[in-house]
Amino acid sequence: MLNSFNKYLQKWMPILTPLSLVMGVLLRNVGHQLLFLMPWLFAFMTFAGS
Repeated sequence: MLNSFNKYLQKWMPILTPLSLVMGVLLRNVGHQLLFLMPWLFAFMTFAGS
């Protein structure tokens, strides 16, 4: 299951990356309210990727 999800994400990565960037710029007010989560998300991404 995880392998098929990974293939799906790899296929759509060229679309998901710019789309996420545009959404982040347009929804910056929502992101500002969730700023306290950034250290935890960064730690999770760092340890999950290693």
